[in-house]
Amino acid sequence: MPFTMGAPPHFNQDGIMEDWAGIESGETQYQGGIIISWQDNQPHPLHKHANQVLMHEMAHKLDMLNGATNGHPPLHRNMNNQAWFDAFSDAFNQLNHQLQHNQKPSINPYAATNPAEFFAVTTEYFFEAPKELHKHYPLVYQQLALFYKQDL
Repeated sequence: MPFTMGAPPHFNQDGIMEDWAGIESGETQYQGGIIISWQDNQPHPLHKHANQVLMHEMAHKLDMLNGATNGHPPLHRNMNNQAWFDAFSDAFNQLNHQLQHNQKPSINPYAATNPAEFFAVTTEYFFEAPKELHKHYPLVYQQLALFYKQDL
């Protein structure tokens, strides 16, 4: 799933991609690779965290393991599918409600794009701003702690 896309890539005479003006951050391809903009994944005064792009795209890759990119990756045996669905759908709906009513969103509004992006963005928060995620979406935090087998 593209994080942001635009113009096609430019390849040099050796067939190596030199730039891709349309990629802001990264892209994950089903049964393919992950493309990360190295520049966007580096510490920068305007970027709070350096690894968000990589974590975001890796979350998409995990989501794709069951053949669908829908914000519901294959869960561990000890996890409950209904608990995952309830936590994520309630939080996704809450975020969309905030945006529809011109309220300041609890997390990056890009997460409201669709459930797959919500999972990827909350994964970023789980690793980079866990207290913030726990504050706004404690049930999502709890599910991600079970999924990633760590409690930050």
